Amino acid sequence: MKDGWGQRASKRVLPFRTLSRGQARPPQVLGRAGPGELPVPETGGLGALEVGSSPVPRALEKLAYLSLEAFGRVQQRASLDRVRIIRNVPYLGTGMRSHRLDVYVPRALKGPLPVVLYVHGGVFVGCSKGTHFFVGHTYANAGFVAFNLNYRLAPRHKFPAALEDVAEALRWVHDNAARFGGDPSRIVLAGESAGANLVASLAIACASARPEPWARKLFDAKVAPKAVIAACGILHVSQATRLGGKPHLGPIVRSVLRLLPESYVDLRRPWAQGELDLLDPLRIFESNYRFSRPLPGFFLPVGTDDPLVDDTRRMASALASRGIAHEVRYYSGELHAFHFMFWRKAAKRCWADTFRFIDAQLRPPVASNAPV
Repeated sequence: MKDGWGQRASKRVLPFRTLSRGQARPPQVLGRAGPGELPVPETGGLGALEVGSSPVPRALEKLAYLSLEAFGRVQQRASLDRVRIIRNVPYLGTGMRSHRLDVYVPRALKGPLPVVLYVHGGVFVGCSKGTHFFVGHTYANAGFVAFNLNYRLAPRHKFPAALEDVAEALRWVHDNAARFGGDPSRIVLAGESAGANLVASLAIACASARPEPWARKLFDAKVAPKAVIAACGILHVSQATRLGGKPHLGPIVRSVLRLLPESYVDLRRPWAQGELDLLDPLRIFESNYRFSRPLPGFFLPVGTDDPLVDDTRRMASALASRGIAHEVRYYSGELHAFHFMFWRKAAKRCWADTFRFIDAQLRPPVASNAPV
């Protein structure tokens, strides 16, 4: 590839150096940061994570903050020397923190480069672009221009607020990627857990003329993502309580799954027919729903010990029934979002599998010399 992205495919680097057993983690993050760039995670207090107000999200927030603090002390492979970060770019003119994104641009590569729009997880109630800063580094180190966004969170902002926001962000990225060296014709949608739900719904909106105004804008703009990375997704939210009875779940996970439907969507209010379709993107793929345009390929990585693994199995089956290009990968014995534990072998395999799938989806079709 002329942009140098393809040549780097076999030399991609995860953002954190793997530490040998027993090796102390250094107290600082290495690397330079220019004006307006992000040298460390967006920590500095629990309020930095922009979560909802219920007790369970606050507990998740504390755990996420402690995890971030640990991540921030892990030495990066000079990632900040290789990646330029433009912080807090508004994709909507509301002035809300929830409507901002960070852009991660490889310093050494010349564009136009493929683009990743990353939508963080957090059960729709927690986390932010700050908690997932390492994902932006990972994709930028791999040769992508990465857009890592905030969106409005439940329970304060219930369905479809998050979907409205990520749809506006995708439209903004499509219109503005070139400003940052990105190629709007090579957009990849990626997310984990709740983020996987949202990117799957975005793919549906891009490929069908739906009645929701935010979805119709995407369709009319002819946004056509090339691939969807839906990792360990919760894809059938309206019946999330079915997952709470699984054995070996911790008390926080069990509480989150039990409270998820009512915290994310008001099921007591009257909804018109079809208004809740995109709450459960899995159900759309399992139904006889008709698409107006081709769908991108889906990559579905999940650990076999993830309480959400059944949603991935069903999604893979639905995509296969429809003849939609996809690849599902099960990682034996791994838990939810294991791929963020970069030092683990399974996580390294998962990222290698992810980039290999994206490479295949972005590769230009080979012209045939056969007579027509």
